[in-house]
Amino acid sequence: MTDESPQSEAPAAAEQHPREEGEGRSRMTGQDLADVLVRMLSPESEPSTVRDYYLSLRRRGRGAPDAVSEVIDDFMEELRTAVAREVPYNERHHRVRLGLPPSVQMNESLLPRSALVRRIYRERVQDRPVSRPR
Repeated sequence: MTDESPQSEAPAAAEQHPREEGEGRSRMTGQDLADVLVRMLSPESEPSTVRDYYLSLRRRGRGAPDAVSEVIDDFMEELRTAVAREVPYNERHHRVRLGLPPSVQMNESLLPRSALVRRIYRERVQDRPVSRPR
């Protein structure tokens, strides 16, 4: 992903894995979103705000599990905010909010393994009970 495109890989992934819902809208499942995060944090992916944030956390001394947790929590909050506002996820806005530079040097050895991303995603998103406002 480049800063020229305000859309993220998440909506693109939703189009690749459509789920019937209402008026032809697609819906991502938890597994689809886990797959998107794994791809975004892989060495083969295009640069993205998620990957750059992860790399910046690792360069600041955070361990892989802690950095993955932080990235997942932040990305999920960004998506929740977009859904609440009924607007698409805006990668450029996300990058600015995090204070990331336009590009972060890629270092494949710092990237997490897909199993770690899936485990932490499951722990932090899928296994966490949904709290609803009363």
